[in-house]
Amino acid sequence: MTTVIPPATAYQQITWAALQEQLETAIALAPKERVLQPYFAKYPAVNMVLEHPSSGYFGLENDAIDLTDIEATYTQPSQKKRICFDHFDGIEIPYVNNFFHRVISFDPDLSYPNSLSVYLNELHRVLRPLGQVSLWLPLPSDTDVTQAIAIAESSLYDTINIEKLCVITPNEVHEHSVLIELRKPAKKAAAHQGPSVMIMSKRIS
Repeated sequence: MTTVIPPATAYQQITWAALQEQLETAIALAPKERVLQPYFAKYPAVNMVLEHPSSGYFGLENDAIDLTDIEATYTQPSQKKRICFDHFDGIEIPYVNNFFHRVISFDPDLSYPNSLSVYLNELHRVLRPLGQVSLWLPLPSDTDVTQAIAIAESSLYDTINIEKLCVITPNEVHEHSVLIELRKPAKKAAAHQGPSVMIMSKRIS
């Protein structure tokens, strides 16, 4: 008789609405923080960010979509909010180093030439020290989830939380997905150097 060994970590079933609520609580935005969401069009988190006073939302998309209607929807009723939508090539994020406080990323496009390792490294570049990434990846199999977790745990970040999830969205069920929450480490302080002392050799007469 063959013994069936269940997975070490079961997939927790959760609705998309509950997952968003969980993320909003975990993110805990502070005033004037800048939030980046690459590949925002499929699962926009604009409203989640705008609930926090003075926070700024920056959405990037690599698909050829018309951003005009999206911009009008969100910028007209809230002129005082800082909102920016733009296109990007899917690899290089068009912002300077250490610019964002948070990154929210739902189902990013990781097809070639992009990959999870490349994507995490680019997010690391634009994040401020102690900045946080909340990344949700729907994947084809448990093997893919295991590989994604290994990549995340061996990355430049500190791990905050990793959960295997079965997520029920309004349109489909993602049986194998993973929520990965990471934090960029604090910037290391330069080692203190005392005043340099020159030792002169004693002259022997």
